[in-house]
Amino acid sequence: RESIKRHILEVNVVDMPKQCTFSNMDEQLLIRLNDFIKEHIDNPQLNIDMVSKHMCLSHSSLYTKVKNLTGYSLNDYLMQLRIKKAKEYLVSTDKKITEIATLVGFSDCRYFSTVFKKYEGCTPSNLRNNSKKTVEL
Repeated sequence: RESIKRHILEVNVVDMPKQCTFSNMDEQLLIRLNDFIKEHIDNPQLNIDMVSKHMCLSHSSLYTKVKNLTGYSLNDYLMQLRIKKAKEYLVSTDKKITEIATLVGFSDCRYFSTVFKKYEGCTPSNLRNNSKKTVEL
């Protein structure tokens, strides 16, 4: 489990369980979890309760399993996927930041920017500007 955590943290791959699990059941759990989150990522109501019901696991069982496999709490894992998707939109599209926030499940753009900065160390607009500068070079 420790090697899985290190691998995930080193390559920041929170949504590719095929590369980092050690049992078929764990792999299937993460695949189902990721598929469900990706399918509902635009839903601001997506939370632990909704995910645990879909996965047919109690909150505590799902939390423990995700924490052991990824090193992240379930909320943190969900945020990581939301922010990763937002980064993809910021770099590859010209959509407004408010629209991107909605597409990744944030109903409040200001909160989205705060969370984005917490995880990425810069604001969404700074990331977009820096990625455009990199492309121009």
